[in-house]
Amino acid sequence: CNRDSVFGRACYPLKLVEMLACGLPVVAASVGDTAMLLQGYPGCLYPAGDINTLTQRLEAQLSAPIIVPRRAAMSWLVLAERLEALLHAAIDSRR
Repeated sequence: CNRDSVFGRACYPLKLVEMLACGLPVVAASVGDTAMLLQGYPGCLYPAGDINTLTQRLEAQLSAPIIVPRRAAMSWLVLAERLEALLHAAIDSRR
């Protein structure tokens, strides 16, 4: 339940990734990387602070769970490769 704040937009949703890797149904606030990770699964997202939509999404997950494919949970290797590419791009842009 991240809030739409500087922290909420900047933090990496590690617990969410762990839940996805375990094949658990999830509902999460549509903030920062969480919104990106679950962009193809709107039934798993709710606008931060919107208790009515959160309630609807939780009820829906309890009655007919949406399981996000495990591949959405990026491994540390994938994250490291993305960071490496970003750092190379930053270095190249300074040359």
